[in-house]
Amino acid sequence: MVEKYQLENPNNARVFIDYRKQKDKVKFEYVAQDNVLKIVWIAMFRIWFSKGLYLALLPTFLMVVYSIQNLEIDNFLKNIFLANLGAFYFFGIPTIVSLIFLRSKKLLSLMPKIQFRFLGGRYYIAKFKSKDIQNNKIVLPLFSNIGLDYKATKEFSKYLERVEIIEHPFNYYVKKKKKPQQYLWRADFFFSKKPKTGELKIGFK
Repeated sequence: MVEKYQLENPNNARVFIDYRKQKDKVKFEYVAQDNVLKIVWIAMFRIWFSKGLYLALLPTFLMVVYSIQNLEIDNFLKNIFLANLGAFYFFGIPTIVSLIFLRSKKLLSLMPKIQFRFLGGRYYIAKFKSKDIQNNKIVLPLFSNIGLDYKATKEFSKYLERVEIIEHPFNYYVKKKKKPQQYLWRADFFFSKKPKTGELKIGFK
């Protein structure tokens, strides 16, 4: 699959790949149009804490806190300043990084790779042989659509026609408002005929 991202939309997307076409083989459709800042900020916030990046600046932060505590100023003002400093350290830095990404289409286009590399938990690999094909189709029944790689060999590559990544079709409610779900996905691989040699290897999160 050729990497192709819509630069200003890091939302989870349906992906349709049709190898029978000469042009425009890859098509994206978006289930929801969540706020881009929200998506980027949540990703950066999770990376900031889950990967321990905040620890890299923690000694500097503690030195600043120690220096402030030794200042001869009113304790009330000192506590307010320390609270604001703590909020900036833990929440402000991910926010600044998010705003930098939003101002650059090039950086924003890297969000799928960043999320795939740092978020989404374990990377799984599934292998399919000829015996696994039903009705000339292989189905990966459930994944998060953080990322998906695949490699088809021999007749699996020769007969592969289409790939579809779509969400499981149901809605959920938030504060009595219906929203389409965009967290549970499936991937379907369609073949022109049943391959007898080779395999389909899929890596996914």
